[in-house]
Amino acid sequence: TSRHLVENTTVFKLRRDILAGEAVRRVDVGKVAWAMNRTSDNQRFSGRLLENAIAAHDLRAGQIVSRQHLRIKRRVIMSSTTLTRGQKINGSNTAMQDYYGNLPEDALVSSSGIEGMEVIRTIRAGQLLRASDLKMSAMIIKGDTVKLQVGAGMLTISVSMVALENGMLDQQ
Repeated sequence: TSRHLVENTTVFKLRRDILAGEAVRRVDVGKVAWAMNRTSDNQRFSGRLLENAIAAHDLRAGQIVSRQHLRIKRRVIMSSTTLTRGQKINGSNTAMQDYYGNLPEDALVSSSGIEGMEVIRTIRAGQLLRASDLKMSAMIIKGDTVKLQVGAGMLTISVSMVALENGMLDQQ
């Protein structure tokens, strides 16, 4: 009868010992069918997860692999040099790199939109960039000479002036 049947799921069992930081490959694990009620949510995942993972700590052969045992590789933006407060972000001081571990929610995973930004605190070389570490940088600094242009129709008037405060992009 149906009450005697148990629903199965596929989990991954280690075939060999794996040291912390070592890549976990498909050949290192075997698929095993286990009863759904004997597994946790963290033990049920797709085999594709193993393609980009390293061991979070030492693992022993025969152990069932769980998400806590893995650090997943992700591509993020990291600083390539030490960035000091107020320094502008550009392609020469940042790079897209692999990152293993828990990814903060505001981690930058794309370089679009970071041009014209500056850091608000010192960031060491090799450190992951977060949205909370950045702010829009000023295009005009107080005291800069700026050109004011006013026009209507065919008439345009240009005057050189001194900026009385900092100005951001698209700000008047």
